[in-house]
Amino acid sequence: MSKYNDHIAIVGAGIAGLALGCFLQKYQIQNIVIERNNNISNEGAGISISPNGIRVIERLGLLKELKKKAFHNTSASFFSEYEHVLTNPVNVFTSTRSNIYEILKKEYLKIGGQILFDSEVTSINKNKCEVVLNKKDRYKVKHIVACDGINSLLREKGQKNKNIYSGYSCWRGIIKQNINNVNLVMSPKSHTVIYPTAQKGYASFVGVIKKEKGFVDSWREKGAFQDFANDIIIPPEYIEAFKNIDLYRWGIYIRKPMKKLYTKNLTFLGDAAHPIVPFLGQGGCLALEDAEAFAYFLKEYQITKAQKYYNENRIYRVNRISSMSLNQGRLYHLSNKTFINARNRLMQFKFIRDMSTSFLWDYDFLNSKLNNFNS
Repeated sequence: MSKYNDHIAIVGAGIAGLALGCFLQKYQIQNIVIERNNNISNEGAGISISPNGIRVIERLGLLKELKKKAFHNTSASFFSEYEHVLTNPVNVFTSTRSNIYEILKKEYLKIGGQILFDSEVTSINKNKCEVVLNKKDRYKVKHIVACDGINSLLREKGQKNKNIYSGYSCWRGIIKQNINNVNLVMSPKSHTVIYPTAQKGYASFVGVIKKEKGFVDSWREKGAFQDFANDIIIPPEYIEAFKNIDLYRWGIYIRKPMKKLYTKNLTFLGDAAHPIVPFLGQGGCLALEDAEAFAYFLKEYQITKAQKYYNENRIYRVNRISSMSLNQGRLYHLSNKTFINARNRLMQFKFIRDMSTSFLWDYDFLNSKLNNFNS
Protein backbone atom coordinates (compact mmCIF):
# COMPACT_ATOMS: atom_id res chain seq x y z
CA MET A 1 0.00 0.00 0.00
CA SER A 2 1.27 3.48 -0.86
CA LYS A 3 -0.57 5.49 1.80
CA TYR A 4 2.65 6.36 3.66
CA ASN A 5 5.17 6.30 0.80
CA ASP A 6 6.51 9.74 1.67
CA HIS A 7 6.37 9.31 5.46
CA ILE A 8 9.04 8.61 8.05
CA ALA A 9 7.61 5.65 9.99
CA ILE A 10 8.32 6.10 13.72
CA VAL A 11 7.81 2.80 15.53
CA GLY A 12 6.94 3.41 19.19
CA ALA A 13 5.04 6.25 20.88
CA GLY A 14 7.49 6.68 23.74
CA ILE A 15 9.56 9.73 24.54
CA ALA A 16 11.97 9.26 21.61
CA GLY A 17 9.21 8.56 19.09
CA LEU A 18 6.89 11.38 20.11
CA ALA A 19 9.70 13.93 20.41
CA LEU A 20 10.99 12.95 16.97
CA GLY A 21 7.46 13.28 15.59
CA CYS A 22 7.14 16.77 17.08
CA PHE A 23 10.41 17.93 15.54
CA LEU A 24 9.53 16.44 12.15
CA GLN A 25 6.16 18.19 12.23
CA LYS A 26 7.96 21.46 12.99
CA TYR A 27 10.22 20.85 9.99
CA GLN A 28 7.23 19.89 7.80
CA ILE A 29 8.62 16.39 7.20
CA GLN A 30 5.79 13.88 6.78
CA ASN A 31 5.75 11.18 9.43
CA ILE A 32 3.53 8.63 11.15
CA VAL A 33 3.90 7.17 14.67
CA ILE A 34 3.05 3.48 15.01
CA GLU A 35 2.21 2.19 18.50
CA ARG A 36 1.35 -1.42 19.34
CA ASN A 37 -0.67 -0.56 22.47
CA ASN A 38 -4.05 1.15 22.50
CA ASN A 39 -2.80 3.92 24.76
CA ILE A 40 0.22 5.03 26.75
CA SER A 41 0.66 3.95 30.37
CA ASN A 42 3.42 3.95 32.96
CA GLU A 43 2.27 2.02 36.08
CA GLY A 44 3.91 4.50 38.46
CA ALA A 45 7.26 4.87 36.71
CA GLY A 46 9.10 8.11 37.42
CA ILE A 47 11.44 10.16 35.27
CA SER A 48 13.95 12.97 35.70
CA ILE A 49 14.74 15.64 33.12
CA SER A 50 18.09 17.39 33.64
CA PRO A 51 19.30 20.55 31.80
CA ASN A 52 20.34 18.68 28.63
CA GLY A 53 16.79 17.36 28.30
CA ILE A 54 15.19 20.62 29.42
CA ARG A 55 16.83 22.40 26.45
CA VAL A 56 15.16 20.01 24.03
CA ILE A 57 11.78 20.43 25.72
CA GLU A 58 12.22 24.21 25.55
CA ARG A 59 13.02 24.14 21.83
CA LEU A 60 9.81 22.20 21.28
CA GLY A 61 8.01 25.07 22.99
CA LEU A 62 6.89 22.81 25.85
CA LEU A 63 8.76 24.19 28.87
CA LYS A 64 5.60 25.83 30.21
CA GLU A 65 3.77 22.48 30.00
CA LEU A 66 6.69 20.70 31.67
CA LYS A 67 6.52 23.13 34.59
CA LYS A 68 2.83 22.30 35.02
CA LYS A 69 3.35 18.53 34.92
CA ALA A 70 6.66 18.16 36.78
CA PHE A 71 8.32 19.26 40.02
CA HIS A 72 11.32 21.57 39.69
CA ASN A 73 14.07 20.37 42.03
CA THR A 74 16.72 22.89 43.03
CA SER A 75 18.66 20.57 45.36
CA ALA A 76 19.57 16.92 45.82
CA SER A 77 20.57 15.36 49.15
CA PHE A 78 22.89 12.36 49.36
CA PHE A 79 23.05 9.94 52.29
CA SER A 80 25.46 7.11 53.07
CA GLU A 81 22.99 4.78 54.74
CA TYR A 82 21.55 7.14 57.41
CA GLU A 83 24.43 9.64 57.41
CA HIS A 84 23.98 12.88 55.45
CA VAL A 85 26.85 13.38 53.00
CA LEU A 86 25.90 16.58 51.19
CA THR A 87 23.10 18.61 49.65
CA ASN A 88 23.94 19.80 46.16
CA PRO A 89 22.22 22.46 43.99
CA VAL A 90 20.59 20.99 40.87
CA ASN A 91 18.25 22.01 38.07
CA VAL A 92 16.16 18.90 37.47
CA PHE A 93 12.47 18.33 36.76
CA THR A 94 10.94 15.12 38.13
CA SER A 95 7.60 13.65 37.17
CA THR A 96 5.97 10.44 35.98
CA ARG A 97 6.69 9.06 32.53
CA SER A 98 3.01 9.24 31.65
CA ASN A 99 3.04 13.01 32.25
CA ILE A 100 5.94 13.48 29.83
CA TYR A 101 4.28 11.18 27.29
CA GLU A 102 1.05 13.17 27.55
CA ILE A 103 2.85 16.49 27.03
CA LEU A 104 4.56 15.18 23.90
CA LYS A 105 1.51 13.32 22.59
CA LYS A 106 -0.76 16.34 23.04
CA GLU A 107 1.70 18.58 21.19
CA TYR A 108 2.29 16.06 18.41
CA LEU A 109 -1.42 15.65 17.70
CA LYS A 110 -2.03 19.40 18.07
CA ILE A 111 0.46 20.20 15.29
CA GLY A 112 -1.01 17.63 12.91
CA GLY A 113 0.77 14.40 13.81
CA GLN A 114 -0.90 11.00 13.45
CA ILE A 115 -0.59 7.98 15.76
CA LEU A 116 -1.72 4.51 14.73
CA PHE A 117 -2.61 2.83 18.03
CA ASP A 118 -3.19 -0.96 18.27
CA SER A 119 -0.71 -1.36 15.41
CA GLU A 120 2.16 -3.72 16.09
CA VAL A 121 5.00 -3.87 13.59
CA THR A 122 5.25 -7.63 13.20
CA SER A 123 7.87 -7.61 10.45
CA ILE A 124 9.83 -5.30 8.20
CA ASN A 125 11.52 -5.55 4.83
CA LYS A 126 14.60 -3.37 5.05
CA ASN A 127 15.48 -3.69 1.38
CA LYS A 128 12.05 -2.51 0.24
CA CYS A 129 11.59 -0.17 3.25
CA GLU A 130 8.28 -1.79 4.18
CA VAL A 131 6.55 -2.39 7.51
CA VAL A 132 3.89 -5.01 8.19
CA LEU A 133 1.32 -4.16 10.86
CA ASN A 134 -0.55 -6.82 12.84
CA LYS A 135 0.71 -9.53 10.45
CA LYS A 136 -1.52 -8.33 7.62
CA ASP A 137 -1.24 -4.68 6.55
CA ARG A 138 1.88 -3.91 4.51
CA TYR A 139 3.04 -0.32 3.96
CA LYS A 140 5.96 1.08 2.01
CA VAL A 141 7.49 4.07 3.80
CA LYS A 142 10.29 6.55 3.20
CA HIS A 143 12.35 5.45 6.21
CA ILE A 144 11.88 3.40 9.40
CA VAL A 145 12.88 4.69 12.85
CA ALA A 146 13.02 2.24 15.75
CA CYS A 147 11.82 3.93 18.95
CA ASP A 148 10.32 0.77 20.41
CA GLY A 149 12.41 0.40 23.56
CA ILE A 150 14.88 -2.11 24.97
CA ASN A 151 12.87 -5.08 23.69
CA SER A 152 12.86 -3.59 20.21
CA LEU A 153 11.59 -5.98 17.56
CA LEU A 154 13.24 -3.76 14.96
CA ARG A 155 16.63 -4.03 16.61
CA GLU A 156 16.34 -7.79 16.33
CA LYS A 157 15.61 -7.33 12.64
CA GLY A 158 18.39 -4.80 12.13
CA GLN A 159 21.27 -5.74 14.43
CA LYS A 160 20.86 -8.86 16.56
CA ASN A 161 21.95 -8.15 20.11
CA LYS A 162 20.36 -9.94 23.08
CA ASN A 163 19.37 -8.36 26.38
CA ILE A 164 21.94 -8.84 29.16
CA TYR A 165 21.05 -8.79 32.85
CA SER A 166 23.01 -5.91 34.42
CA GLY A 167 23.36 -7.43 37.90
CA TYR A 168 20.83 -4.97 39.32
CA SER A 169 17.11 -5.20 39.99
CA CYS A 170 14.67 -2.49 41.04
CA TRP A 171 11.64 -1.76 43.15
CA ARG A 172 9.50 1.27 42.39
CA GLY A 173 6.23 2.99 43.13
CA ILE A 174 4.51 6.22 44.15
CA ILE A 175 4.24 7.08 47.87
CA LYS A 176 2.21 9.67 49.72
CA GLN A 177 4.93 11.93 51.04
CA ASN A 178 5.69 15.65 51.02
CA ILE A 179 9.29 16.26 49.96
CA ASN A 180 10.88 19.22 48.20
CA ASN A 181 14.05 17.80 46.73
CA VAL A 182 15.73 14.66 45.44
CA ASN A 183 16.96 12.26 48.14
CA LEU A 184 19.46 9.49 47.34
CA VAL A 185 20.48 6.87 49.92
CA MET A 186 23.62 4.81 49.18
CA SER A 187 24.48 1.50 50.85
CA PRO A 188 26.32 -1.74 50.00
CA LYS A 189 23.05 -3.64 49.75
CA SER A 190 20.95 -1.12 47.85
CA HIS A 191 20.51 2.47 46.84
CA THR A 192 17.23 4.35 46.86
CA VAL A 193 16.13 7.53 45.11
CA ILE A 194 13.01 9.39 46.28
CA TYR A 195 11.86 12.54 44.52
CA PRO A 196 8.74 14.73 44.19
CA THR A 197 6.24 14.34 41.38
CA ALA A 198 3.99 17.04 39.97
CA GLN A 199 1.13 15.80 42.17
CA LYS A 200 1.41 17.65 45.46
CA GLY A 201 1.97 15.36 48.42
CA TYR A 202 3.28 12.43 46.38
CA ALA A 203 6.78 11.21 45.63
CA SER A 204 8.25 8.62 43.29
CA PHE A 205 10.84 6.16 44.49
CA VAL A 206 13.22 3.67 42.92
CA GLY A 207 15.11 1.17 45.06
CA VAL A 208 17.99 -0.67 43.39
CA ILE A 209 19.54 -3.90 44.66
CA LYS A 210 22.49 -5.99 43.52
CA LYS A 211 21.13 -9.41 42.73
CA GLU A 212 22.69 -12.42 40.99
CA LYS A 213 19.42 -13.45 39.40
CA GLY A 214 17.23 -10.60 38.26
CA PHE A 215 13.51 -10.07 38.58
CA VAL A 216 11.59 -10.51 35.34
CA ASP A 217 12.11 -7.89 32.64
CA SER A 218 8.71 -6.27 33.17
CA TRP A 219 7.66 -3.04 34.83
CA ARG A 220 4.27 -4.53 35.61
CA GLU A 221 5.21 -7.31 38.07
CA LYS A 222 3.95 -6.52 41.57
CA GLY A 223 5.89 -7.42 44.71
CA ALA A 224 5.13 -7.80 48.43
CA PHE A 225 6.05 -5.20 51.04
CA GLN A 226 7.99 -7.70 53.17
CA ASP A 227 10.17 -8.71 50.22
CA PHE A 228 10.71 -5.03 49.47
CA ALA A 229 11.64 -4.28 53.10
CA ASN A 230 14.15 -7.15 53.07
CA ASP A 231 15.80 -5.79 49.93
CA ILE A 232 15.85 -2.03 50.43
CA ILE A 233 17.15 0.25 53.19
CA ILE A 234 14.18 2.49 53.94
CA PRO A 235 14.68 5.73 55.90
CA PRO A 236 12.55 5.36 59.07
CA GLU A 237 10.38 8.39 58.24
CA TYR A 238 9.23 6.71 55.02
CA ILE A 239 8.37 3.20 56.27
CA GLU A 240 4.65 3.80 56.85
CA ALA A 241 4.30 5.40 53.43
CA PHE A 242 5.40 2.16 51.74
CA LYS A 243 3.11 -0.28 53.53
CA ASN A 244 -0.15 0.17 51.62
CA ILE A 245 0.90 1.02 48.08
CA ASP A 246 1.42 -0.93 44.88
CA LEU A 247 5.06 -2.01 44.69
CA TYR A 248 6.53 -3.03 41.35
CA ARG A 249 9.81 -4.79 40.68
CA TRP A 250 11.85 -5.56 37.60
CA GLY A 251 15.30 -6.61 36.48
CA ILE A 252 17.50 -4.02 34.77
CA TYR A 253 18.67 -5.30 31.41
CA ILE A 254 21.10 -3.73 28.99
CA ARG A 255 22.59 -4.61 25.62
CA LYS A 256 26.10 -4.51 24.25
CA PRO A 257 26.82 -1.06 22.78
CA MET A 258 25.98 -0.79 19.11
CA LYS A 259 28.81 -0.02 16.72
CA LYS A 260 26.36 1.87 14.51
CA LEU A 261 22.98 3.38 15.35
CA TYR A 262 21.60 2.61 11.90
CA THR A 263 21.43 0.09 9.10
CA LYS A 264 19.84 0.15 5.66
CA ASN A 265 16.52 2.07 5.76
CA LEU A 266 16.45 1.77 9.58
CA THR A 267 17.67 4.09 12.37
CA PHE A 268 17.61 3.48 16.13
CA LEU A 269 16.72 6.03 18.82
CA GLY A 270 16.31 5.94 22.61
CA ASP A 271 16.31 2.61 24.43
CA ALA A 272 16.08 0.75 21.13
CA ALA A 273 19.55 2.13 20.39
CA HIS A 274 21.21 2.32 23.81
CA PRO A 275 19.36 0.97 26.87
CA ILE A 276 21.27 2.03 29.98
CA VAL A 277 21.07 1.48 33.71
CA PRO A 278 19.13 4.38 35.29
CA PHE A 279 21.73 5.48 37.85
CA LEU A 280 22.38 8.89 36.29
CA GLY A 281 18.78 9.60 35.32
CA GLN A 282 19.70 10.01 31.65
CA GLY A 283 17.46 7.55 29.77
CA GLY A 284 14.72 10.06 28.97
CA CYS A 285 17.18 12.86 28.27
CA LEU A 286 19.16 10.76 25.80
CA ALA A 287 15.92 9.90 24.00
CA LEU A 288 15.12 13.62 23.68
CA GLU A 289 18.64 14.38 22.45
CA ASP A 290 18.45 11.58 19.87
CA ALA A 291 15.14 12.90 18.56
CA GLU A 292 16.40 16.45 18.15
CA ALA A 293 19.62 15.35 16.46
CA PHE A 294 18.08 12.93 13.95
CA ALA A 295 15.27 15.34 13.05
CA TYR A 296 17.81 18.08 12.41
CA PHE A 297 19.89 15.90 10.11
CA LEU A 298 16.77 14.73 8.26
CA LYS A 299 15.91 18.38 7.70
CA GLU A 300 19.35 19.26 6.38
CA TYR A 301 20.40 16.16 4.43
CA GLN A 302 19.27 13.18 2.38
CA ILE A 303 18.39 10.18 4.55
CA THR A 304 21.57 8.14 4.10
CA LYS A 305 23.72 11.15 4.94
CA ALA A 306 21.43 12.06 7.85
CA GLN A 307 21.91 8.56 9.27
CA LYS A 308 25.69 8.84 9.01
CA TYR A 309 25.84 12.25 10.68
CA TYR A 310 23.37 11.23 13.39
CA ASN A 311 25.56 8.24 14.21
CA GLU A 312 28.76 10.30 14.29
CA ASN A 313 27.12 12.88 16.53
CA ARG A 314 25.57 10.44 19.03
CA ILE A 315 27.55 7.19 19.24
CA TYR A 316 30.39 8.37 21.49
CA ARG A 317 28.14 10.27 23.87
CA VAL A 318 25.55 7.55 24.40
CA ASN A 319 28.16 4.83 24.89
CA ARG A 320 30.15 6.96 27.33
CA ILE A 321 27.04 7.76 29.37
CA SER A 322 26.17 4.06 29.41
CA SER A 323 29.60 3.31 30.89
CA MET A 324 29.35 6.22 33.34
CA SER A 325 25.97 4.96 34.55
CA LEU A 326 27.35 1.49 35.31
CA ASN A 327 30.27 3.03 37.20
CA GLN A 328 27.87 5.19 39.20
CA GLY A 329 26.06 2.05 40.35
CA ARG A 330 29.35 0.61 41.60
CA LEU A 331 30.04 3.80 43.57
CA TYR A 332 26.60 3.75 45.17
CA HIS A 333 27.06 0.13 46.30
CA LEU A 334 30.59 0.23 47.72
CA SER A 335 31.01 -2.16 50.67
CA ASN A 336 34.59 -1.50 51.85
CA LYS A 337 34.49 1.07 54.68
CA THR A 338 37.71 2.75 53.55
CA PHE A 339 36.36 3.18 50.03
CA ILE A 340 33.00 4.38 51.36
CA ASN A 341 34.69 7.05 53.49
CA ALA A 342 36.85 8.11 50.55
CA ARG A 343 33.79 8.33 48.28
CA ASN A 344 31.88 10.42 50.81
CA ARG A 345 34.82 12.81 51.27
CA LEU A 346 35.44 13.19 47.54
CA MET A 347 31.77 13.99 46.96
CA GLN A 348 32.28 17.16 49.01
CA PHE A 349 34.49 18.69 46.32
CA LYS A 350 32.52 20.65 43.74
CA PHE A 351 35.11 20.26 40.97
CA ILE A 352 34.87 16.47 41.25
CA ARG A 353 31.07 16.54 41.05
CA ASP A 354 31.28 18.90 38.10
CA MET A 355 33.54 16.52 36.16
CA SER A 356 30.61 14.21 35.48
CA THR A 357 27.64 16.57 35.59
CA SER A 358 29.17 19.02 33.11
CA PHE A 359 29.50 16.27 30.48
CA LEU A 360 25.92 15.18 31.10
CA TRP A 361 24.11 18.44 31.67
CA ASP A 362 26.02 21.05 29.62
CA TYR A 363 25.49 19.21 26.34
CA ASP A 364 23.53 21.18 23.76
CA PHE A 365 23.16 19.59 20.34
CA LEU A 366 22.61 22.84 18.46
CA ASN A 367 25.79 24.32 19.91
CA SER A 368 27.91 21.18 19.62
CA LYS A 369 30.77 21.31 17.14
CA LEU A 370 29.74 17.97 15.70
CA ASN A 371 26.50 19.22 14.20
CA ASN A 372 28.17 21.29 11.49
CA PHE A 373 28.79 18.62 8.86
CA ASN A 374 29.55 19.38 5.26
CA SER A 375 28.92 17.13 2.29
